[in-house]
Amino acid sequence: MKIGKFCEKYDVTQDAVRYYIELGLLLPDKKGTFYDFNKTCETDILEIKRLKNMKFKLNEIQRLLSLSRLGVLENQEEFDYYMTLLKSKKNELLEDRLKIEESINMLDKKIENIIKLEKELSSRCKRSIGFPINYVNLIHCPSCNEMMDFSAQNIEKNMVYNGEFNCDCGYKLSLKDGIVTDDQKDFEKVKCIELEEYLKEMGDHYVNYIYKVSNYPLEKINKYMDKKSIILDLGKSKNIFLKTMINNLGKNNLYILVCESYSRVRILKEAIESNRPNSNFIFMAVKYPDIPLKEECVDIFIDSFGTSHYNRYKKDFIVSDMTRYMKLESYFVGLYLYANKSSKIVKNLDIKLRDNFIKDNIKDYLIKTNLESIDISELGYNDKWGKYEGDFFISGEKIYTLGYLGQRKER
Repeated sequence: MKIGKFCEKYDVTQDAVRYYIELGLLLPDKKGTFYDFNKTCETDILEIKRLKNMKFKLNEIQRLLSLSRLGVLENQEEFDYYMTLLKSKKNELLEDRLKIEESINMLDKKIENIIKLEKELSSRCKRSIGFPINYVNLIHCPSCNEMMDFSAQNIEKNMVYNGEFNCDCGYKLSLKDGIVTDDQKDFEKVKCIELEEYLKEMGDHYVNYIYKVSNYPLEKINKYMDKKSIILDLGKSKNIFLKTMINNLGKNNLYILVCESYSRVRILKEAIESNRPNSNFIFMAVKYPDIPLKEECVDIFIDSFGTSHYNRYKKDFIVSDMTRYMKLESYFVGLYLYANKSSKIVKNLDIKLRDNFIKDNIKDYLIKTNLESIDISELGYNDKWGKYEGDFFISGEKIYTLGYLGQRKER
C-alpha cells in the first residue's frame, strides 16, 4: 500500500507517517524511492493511534511497541514491568482527571485486558516437551544414513525425556531432558537475561531491526505450509520469530530446532514450553553440518541466522551440505548477515572467514546449491549493538541482512 492510500485509510498526515518511520514506530518496506506499507504497518498504526489516545508520548510508544515486538507477557517479570509502565501513566492522567477522563477509561480497559491475560497464563500448567516417540524413525546416523537403535527412558504420554540412540557404525546420541545431543562441548554458553536490562542495553532500534527481518521468513513460508509439514530450523533463532512461528503451527506439524549450543537449545525449549504449543517438537544440540536426520524428510528448511553464526568461526558455507535433508520441491528460507568489505566487523575476522560476510559471495554460495531462487531481498541494517550480541558486532558499524527464498530442485 502506497503512503497516500495508507494515510487516507488511517486518517493520518504524511508528515506524521514519515516521522513515525524515522522513529522506528512504522517499518514499511522501501522499493526504490517509495514506501510500501504491509499488514504489519497497518497493525502498528492502529496500536500507535490507540496509545496516543491514551496520552502516551512517542518515546513511551516506542518502548511499548518494543515490548510487544519482543514477544513479552510470558512470565511474571514481564507482567510486572508492563504493568509498571501502564500504572505510571494512569497516575499521571489522574492529576488532571476532569480533562482526560476518557483517556483514563481507555487505559483502565487496557489494564483489565492485561490482568485477564496474566490470570489466564498463571492458571496454566507449563507443559514439558519431550521427544515425540512417533518420530523416532526420523533419527538417522549422519555418517551412514541408517536408522539408529533407540533405548528409551521416562516415557510419558508418547513423549520420551531421556534415552540413547546408537548406530552399528559406532555413532551415538543422547536424549537429555527431551533434547537430542551428541554430547560435544557447548559451542556457545548462553544465559537468561532480565527483560528490562536487555531492552536498556540493546535499545528499541535493535528490537525494531530484529522484528522486521524476522517477519521475512514468516511471510514467505506461510503459503507453503500445510497441516502435516515438517519444518527444520537451523540456528540462532530469535524469540520474536519463534513465538510467531509457533502460533502458526498445527497439531500435526513437526518443528525440528537445531543448534550447536545445548544451553541455547535449552533456553529456547523453555520459551516454547511456556507457550503451551499444540504441535510436535524435536530439539537437537548437535554439530553442524551433519544433523542426525533422515535424508529428504523436511518440507520447509529455515536458516534463521544459523549459517551466519556458524561462519563467524568456520569457513564452510553449510547450506549446500544440508539441503540433503529436504524433500524434492520443498522450500528453503534463510537470513544472512553481511557487511561492507571495508567494515571493521569484516576486517576483525580471520582472513579465511571474511568472504562469508560479503553480500555477493553469499548470493554466489546460494546459487551454487540445488535451491532454485524464488526471492532475494535486502532487509535493511542495524548499527547499534550492545554487549549481549557478543564481540562480533561493533557499535557504529553497519550489518545488513539478506533474505533468500528458494525451492529444492534436482542438480
